[in-house]
Amino acid sequence: MRILFGLAVATLLLAGPGAARAQQCDDGDQCTANDMCREGMCTGTPISSGGCDDYNECTVNDRCGPDGECTGDSAPLNTPCGGGCGTCQSFVPIPGVPLQCLGDEANNGRPCDATFQGPCLQGACQMFGSVPGFPAIAICLPRPVECPASGNCKGACNPETGQCDNSLPRCFPDCERCEQGECVPANQGRACEDFDPCSPQSKCDVLGGRGFCVAGVPSGDTPTPTPTGPVPTPTVPPSGGCVGDCNGDGEVTINELIIGVNIALGSAQLTQCPSFDRSGDGEVAINELIQGVNAALGSCEG
Repeated sequence: MRILFGLAVATLLLAGPGAARAQQCDDGDQCTANDMCREGMCTGTPISSGGCDDYNECTVNDRCGPDGECTGDSAPLNTPCGGGCGTCQSFVPIPGVPLQCLGDEANNGRPCDATFQGPCLQGACQMFGSVPGFPAIAICLPRPVECPASGNCKGACNPETGQCDNSLPRCFPDCERCEQGECVPANQGRACEDFDPCSPQSKCDVLGGRGFCVAGVPSGDTPTPTPTGPVPTPTVPPSGGCVGDCNGDGEVTINELIIGVNIALGSAQLTQCPSFDRSGDGEVAINELIQGVNAALGSCEG
């Protein structure tokens, strides 16, 4: 798990501060429109119509609501979820209570199907907060597929097939080179492509002994066109409240926990749930995810 979240932190560092404003981008939120780079962050204007994905396998017919939040209807009871780690159930047999992905604690550590979270991922069941007489929250925690080296720094997972390919390079483009069969940092300080439109002055740097493309700090200001609609203000992580309470309703749900996991993995923006970043360092770490799980199982307190 340390390896998984170490890679997640490295991914999140690519979206660091200091980007040109008024650049079009995609904030990863299907319930926003007119996404633009503002102060190094990609943000958009909330919309209240259209389909979306709330990252909760225990809901169906997901849609953008009046407040710009993605919500859905409860899936059928006992729907498989968590990559096979559990089924959609209710903590308490009360009609109308949202279903959660719950499972048997005996499944902890069992391999699960993480491909629903993206290509080139494999997973293991993680069961959180087992209470006597109640099932545990079931999550399929993903980690990158590890491919054997085929020589000359090749052998990596192909995201199009999800399978290992001996012809693909293992080194990070622009910022690493192959030296005696190992990928080593290269071109430090030189410009590179981090695939983030909100960080146009990225440069090669070293993180954890590997070469990565890290966002740089621009010099001077980029003119900002006059917006045609309301300009959203990037949300600042709250100092109080509950870790993982994305919508501020005083409770943490399973879909909010899954959003936190996706933020940690880099497949969702921190702006979708700033409350997970309790430390205010722009990252979601494993201890912050655990705090969110504890809040989901108990009372939501600051």
